[in-house]
Amino acid sequence: PTQLLIRVTFTDINPVDVQKLQGNKPTGTEIPRAPLIVGYGGSGVIAQIGSDAPISPHDDNEAPWQVGDRVVFLCDSTQPGSYATHVCVDSRLVCRVSPSTTTPLRLAELACLPVAGNTAYEALEKVGLTLSTSPSHAGAGQTLLIVGGSGGVGSWTTLLARALYPQL
Repeated sequence: PTQLLIRVTFTDINPVDVQKLQGNKPTGTEIPRAPLIVGYGGSGVIAQIGSDAPISPHDDNEAPWQVGDRVVFLCDSTQPGSYATHVCVDSRLVCRVSPSTTTPLRLAELACLPVAGNTAYEALEKVGLTLSTSPSHAGAGQTLLIVGGSGGVGSWTTLLARALYPQL
């Protein structure tokens, strides 16, 4: 009842999906019962709102969820994933996309944000860079080296680091 039914428009592809398809259980995940539909993140449009889903996405100042909202989402690893045409997702794992970024290309790019982008953000946190870190203090006199910055996580790490801390 706290879930949103999302019509999937774009999905991401991650190594964990390949592992599941090969019958391997990736660390920290459960392999859902049949049918096995992989995919952890994606973007789409809200098709239906659960009866107990919070009215406001994450902040009381935000507009309520509405059918037709464009969103990015992260699937629960125990449920069918984002390779399906529709997916039910806990509303806490869904983020509305600003109307100014709803071109098809932007939605395709944003589909990779929940997994690769979140992993990139967690990597930056591990080295002490977070949204709460004062930009004037973050990285002052330091260098951040991102090795292999061409993959999903590396690309997002580079983008986030440059956007949040331009002095790095």
